[in-house]
Amino acid sequence: MKVSRVVCAAVFSMALVSPLTGIAANGPDVGDIWWTPSESGWGLQLSQSNRTLFATIYVYDNTTFPFWYSGTLTQQSFVANVPVYTGDLYQTRGPGFAADSFNPDDVQRQKVGTITFTSPTVVTGVLTYTVFGTTIVKNVQRMPLGNDDFNGTYFGTYAIGSSGCLNPANNGKNAYLTSFSIAKTGNVMSISAAVTAGGSVFTCTFTGTSGQLGRMTAVNATYACTTGETGTVVFSEMIREGVGILGRVRGSNNLGCTLEGSFSALD
Repeated sequence: MKVSRVVCAAVFSMALVSPLTGIAANGPDVGDIWWTPSESGWGLQLSQSNRTLFATIYVYDNTTFPFWYSGTLTQQSFVANVPVYTGDLYQTRGPGFAADSFNPDDVQRQKVGTITFTSPTVVTGVLTYTVFGTTIVKNVQRMPLGNDDFNGTYFGTYAIGSSGCLNPANNGKNAYLTSFSIAKTGNVMSISAAVTAGGSVFTCTFTGTSGQLGRMTAVNATYACTTGETGTVVFSEMIREGVGILGRVRGSNNLGCTLEGSFSALD
């Protein structure tokens, strides 16, 4: 068992995330409410399933009347390793909310343009859309609603990779069973990770400052293990779901290794 991998496992536990439905291999999960803080009053809501997004834009027309547009976007390409989602944009009209009944046949859908969304970082995005020939480009970020509660004990697996280690024997990828105990007070998060490998158990403790935007929590932490391994890691895309946690981690250790991986654990 290579210590650096044990650490990674622990690191993983601490951390990052996409929803428990899985961490998208094609980039961060962008399902969230997005906004521009200096322009509170309009926004974008995205729901994601694999490489498909459903978008709702709630804005105002030229007469200041509230209006919303929607569209289904699919991943079309990658630009600078960032997925680009594109689709047609529609405005929809139908029976009033106070009508005695809702007749789907009365719904009218009109294509008004196109919509494109990219997320250069986990917490920032670029929204580009056109409405009847007018193009709008907005820099947006995830909208904070509240902080997730990660306190508790979890058990799961982590997959971690080590590269560039001073000892080449420590390079490689592995997956381990890991038990995580997480305590968060204010913005300080502490994680004790017991990693099982080769019949032995190693414990690594991570402590750092956390922050949350939208559904995503990030943690900048230092760690130390009973094996003597120490280092620093950054956890990102961390989400607490109803049945557990999962996320991503990157960092380095005193063995000269660069660490990168992901984890999922149930409570």
